[in-house]
Amino acid sequence: MIRTTTAFINWLKANPAKLNRSPVFWTGKNGRKGAINAANLLKNNKAIVGPQGGFTVFDAVKEADANTKDWTANDDWAKACEAFAEHAQPESKKAFLVYGKEVDPVLNIWNNNEWPKLETNSHVTEVETYEMHDDGRGVTAKGEIKKSKKGNPIKSA
Repeated sequence: MIRTTTAFINWLKANPAKLNRSPVFWTGKNGRKGAINAANLLKNNKAIVGPQGGFTVFDAVKEADANTKDWTANDDWAKACEAFAEHAQPESKKAFLVYGKEVDPVLNIWNNNEWPKLETNSHVTEVETYEMHDDGRGVTAKGEIKKSKKGNPIKSA
């Protein structure tokens, strides 16, 4: 069982074939509904993410058999999410972001860790964005942000 972030990152590096599904990232919430719920719906929608399906960092953690109970949000999880973005190698060359209307612009793993790594990941050529519906049960396409050079829709402080 993997217990440390470093061991998880090493697992990501050693298993590129397991990272061939489209990575799905999330940030923010709408009221009490976190964007993770909408991200999970999106990752299973093969009409959007492709026939391989989507893959979140939580899926990678489960597949790596990592025990995350001692991981901290702004250190361990930030590093794990950053490495997930850095090492993603989707067959479709696409990644996806689901975001809510309420996003902390400062303490934000998407802004600080994931997006910068996706910008430089040559295996990911497009990042499609989706805004979560108020009820948390659906998403609205907001467009592609990497190939088009539109940039991150989540504003930093």
